[in-house]
Amino acid sequence: MATGYQYKKTTKGALALDKLMLKIKFFRQSLISETLRNLGLLLQGGVPIITALTTVSNTTGNRALRDILQEIKQAISSGQKLSETLRIFNLLPEEVIQMIRVGENCGRLPQMLLASADLFEKEREYQLKKFTALLEPILTLIVGAIVALIALTVFLPLMNMAAKLQ
Repeated sequence: MATGYQYKKTTKGALALDKLMLKIKFFRQSLISETLRNLGLLLQGGVPIITALTTVSNTTGNRALRDILQEIKQAISSGQKLSETLRIFNLLPEEVIQMIRVGENCGRLPQMLLASADLFEKEREYQLKKFTALLEPILTLIVGAIVALIALTVFLPLMNMAAKLQ
């Protein structure tokens, strides 16, 4: 029987873990932000979109995202627009897809991709701050419970001994 670590080392296991990472909002935002930023920077530097997508897909560590980027590259090679193709995979919110469509139509796709990446990063930072704000009181309660448990284990035997002496 293979352990979780051994399963993660297999191709199937790594792909399953990468798909899971794409389903978790915080990690998805991070991966997509990085992808959009890299794609925007490459396009801003004058790299053709097909080459840029190949480069971005080769540099991402997430196999599931790599497969999606390869499919996007194939669709664009056959004449579809980036915004139309992105809508199919349901990775981006509608607002971001509209920003990308506007960028395509007015010739400012790299700037829109970079702006979308900034939007994802700000959203991720907000989510992280919200999570840590929620985590603080929970950790305070846990530490308080541990201190109370330690105090009880120290003082309860002393109280029992004092009661027997009387």
